[in-house]
Amino acid sequence: MATVSAAAPEVTLYSTDNNGFMKLKQIFGFKAPILYLDFSTDNGYMQVEDKMGDVTLYEIETDRPIKTDAIDFELEWLGDGLRTYSRLKGVRHQYNNINKIIKIKKLLGKPVVIVADQMGTIRLFNYPNIKGEPYY
Repeated sequence: MATVSAAAPEVTLYSTDNNGFMKLKQIFGFKAPILYLDFSTDNGYMQVEDKMGDVTLYEIETDRPIKTDAIDFELEWLGDGLRTYSRLKGVRHQYNNINKIIKIKKLLGKPVVIVADQMGTIRLFNYPNIKGEPYY
């Protein structure tokens, strides 16, 4: 759950079981209200985007932000985490409020992402794509 408590954005993580919810931890230090968050499929990482457009990757066990370059394996996300992933900010700049990204998927084993947009176009982009490298 992402909240704003005492004018400071925070994320509170809960565990669920037969007895309901159990508070596990809180993560603080966000610069702006939280717009979006996603979890890796292994539940080891959390990606958070704030309203200023900053995307931060957190290691859940240690509560610390980590640089995406420090990860030497591909993360799979439970939601559309790739949409805001820092390694794809060049792709995001190709789209806007008139033509938004509808779906984005990484091809496993290939340096390529597939992006479907509101206009019905499907494009292939290089991955990673930080500087807006053109699509194929």
